[in-house]
Amino acid sequence: MKTKKHCCICLIGVFILFAMPLVAQEYILHNPPEKAQAGTDLVISCSIEGLQTSVHLARLFYRESKEEKYKYVFLHESGEEWYALIPGSDVQGQHLQYFLAFQLQDDRLLTFPEHTGQIVPEEILIVPASTTPLEQAKTSAEKNAPLQILTPEPDQIFEQGPVLIAVAISPDVVQADSVTLSLNGRNVTPFAVKSDYVISYEPQHLAPGSHRLIVTGIDKTGQRLAPVQLFFYVQEPHRRTGPRSALTGRVFTEGRYEEIYNQNESFAMGGAEFLGQYGSLNVRGRIFLTSLEHASLQPRDRFSLAVEHKHFNFEVGDVYPRYNDLMMWGKRVRGFAGGLSVGTFKIEAVFGQTYRAVEGQAVLSGDTLITTKSGTFEQNLFGIRPSLNFGQHVKAGLSVLKIKDDINSITYGVRPRDNIVIGPDVLISLDKGRAELRAYAAQSMLTLDTSTGVLSKRQVQNIFSGSVNVPIDPSHFQSLLVINDTTVPLNPLELTSFAYAVDLKLNYFRNLVRFGYKKIGSDYYSLANSWLRKDIRGFYLSDRVRLLQNKLYFTLGLERYADNISQSDKKPSLDLTTFDATLSYYPGKGLPNVSVSFRNYSRINGISDLGISEYETNGQTEIDTTDMREDSRQRDINIQLGYQVRFVNADHYFTVAYITAIKDDRFSETRLPNDGLHEMTSNVNMFTWSSTYDFPLRTTLSFSTNKNVIGNGLSDFRYQAISLFGEYKFFKKLLSTFAEFRYTKSNGFIYLSDVTRNHVRAGGILNLPARQTVTLETYVISLSGNATLMTSYRDVILRLRYEKLF
Repeated sequence: MKTKKHCCICLIGVFILFAMPLVAQEYILHNPPEKAQAGTDLVISCSIEGLQTSVHLARLFYRESKEEKYKYVFLHESGEEWYALIPGSDVQGQHLQYFLAFQLQDDRLLTFPEHTGQIVPEEILIVPASTTPLEQAKTSAEKNAPLQILTPEPDQIFEQGPVLIAVAISPDVVQADSVTLSLNGRNVTPFAVKSDYVISYEPQHLAPGSHRLIVTGIDKTGQRLAPVQLFFYVQEPHRRTGPRSALTGRVFTEGRYEEIYNQNESFAMGGAEFLGQYGSLNVRGRIFLTSLEHASLQPRDRFSLAVEHKHFNFEVGDVYPRYNDLMMWGKRVRGFAGGLSVGTFKIEAVFGQTYRAVEGQAVLSGDTLITTKSGTFEQNLFGIRPSLNFGQHVKAGLSVLKIKDDINSITYGVRPRDNIVIGPDVLISLDKGRAELRAYAAQSMLTLDTSTGVLSKRQVQNIFSGSVNVPIDPSHFQSLLVINDTTVPLNPLELTSFAYAVDLKLNYFRNLVRFGYKKIGSDYYSLANSWLRKDIRGFYLSDRVRLLQNKLYFTLGLERYADNISQSDKKPSLDLTTFDATLSYYPGKGLPNVSVSFRNYSRINGISDLGISEYETNGQTEIDTTDMREDSRQRDINIQLGYQVRFVNADHYFTVAYITAIKDDRFSETRLPNDGLHEMTSNVNMFTWSSTYDFPLRTTLSFSTNKNVIGNGLSDFRYQAISLFGEYKFFKKLLSTFAEFRYTKSNGFIYLSDVTRNHVRAGGILNLPARQTVTLETYVISLSGNATLMTSYRDVILRLRYEKLF
């Protein structure tokens, strides 16, 4: 027991040493459009503040709010802005959901919305296309505005060539001589043509990409007017609709030499993915191949091809169907999935393999064959979901899943399983999708071991001593489910395998409110959603507020769940409560940004006394003491400040952060000896200085300290870390070179002491024509010192990658 605790503390320390707390240095600055016109191309733009390294891949993922899967387009860089165009053919329905994702060269991922992009995306209203001239569509307030941009329109897209800029001036309100035009941060007023009513400017050769126009002025009383601004876009040469092509995707190949802890773990991989459109058909495909693929393991290669139409869709290969949150939500199936819509009726189906057969091993001991390594049975899945769609307001479906291990697929395996799940789901959408109610339910039956065969009706009645009348003979339905004494539950009427959930979303007045309640029985099990937590009941409530043109974010969240509610394992029920709050303010350049978050997490099982039992051993009375008490609370606080300033011909971004985590145990003073791992305190201080120079150099200096006290001083572990990073671009940014050095020094007592870790990374990225890149990168990581269960070692990684976007 003592050795186990030593290992646990050591591993905690090693994890903290290797996984230094990463504070978000960069953030995405984006102002979502309030609405989009159906059938009209939509431009989305953003910028990144405090960027420390180059962007490897930037994509905008989007979908109509009722769709399950996201499409994507690449984001294109234009000066300090990134922009992407969603084709008008995809701007349909009531709402458009999207999120931004930037993969950096150091493999970090930035998203907007932050952290929750794919789960809680941005959502904008889609309005019918206007058939009236723009001038008639303007409100009277806009017509009487002191400064009014007549052309271009917000987010308008131009062919390359002259672009006319015209601003109407209200001469009764505005001093005409005070009006200034700023284009991409440059004052172009001296080149404009002015009158008392209109100021115009016509640049001849604007670069492809995003352009920002800002108009300012002073009124007759001498007060400065609120600036008027918009973005417009210039297409790249020979591109009909900006940053969009008929076929979008990428191909890549990569080889890695890895010597990890004195073992060669080298491998190679490659793949491709694409999105295309042909008439009313959308086509997407993906292939991923790796040298790590082996018949003795589950598949690591991936491939798929999908075709989607308004009335039908099908996909072959590795598919990830989503029917019902409780039953099947993204399980990989190697096979076929498809759907067909006719009027209000829709039917979906999926069938294929979820696990492939991997043979086990056995040895002969005398006359007995003993299985030494259990294999994996081939597991097959079949699902069907008919549904009714009553316009945009009500949708209802019924899902049926059958998942079964093939008992004949391998020779040496144990406990093949059989599972059937059935359940309805309902979606009610009101007020153009601003209010949505989703409800799910499911009932399951699972046989844990089909190798013993099926029970007869009489055998089932004998199990219940004749107290239950079995209306059917299970042997007649073994093709549907093999029922025997390992089937749970044998009596579905007890509802221990029943689950249900309700989710409500309200999107009003810049508040995104979500409420949900669920209860999942102790015997509920879906082999197509095996990660789902069972034997739990409770609710969650959250609100995300956006203010000040999406510069101020405020989120609140509350979760309250009861775990192990059946107490079927003789352990007490556990009350879990989580409260979190986050306030983030990103005002843009020239002003500091701040982010403060707080999280409180408690675990209480209601037991306040030690468990004491007596038993006889060799005539002696022994006393056994068990401690099942749990009443702990953990508080996490994260404060981060960032500020960008310019001096010495460079933009500098400074970040300071403080993170603390405190876990308290109500029973810490009365715990059993050597049982002191229930309390913990961790404090992190971090400072980062990133600089982007007028010449193609970017540098980052980072310093952090950390102190961890575990188990009332049972282990005191600290580290200090410093990191230096530099990136320089040659030949008009065709070649980007970078180098990084990280030094970490840890010290502690009892189980960890005096460990030094050096991390050196260097490489380069060659940007070739036609959006091709070649990356060469090497890592050398060494660890030395004196630590329990740890020896000195050096890891070496060499990575070569080719990638092409199209």
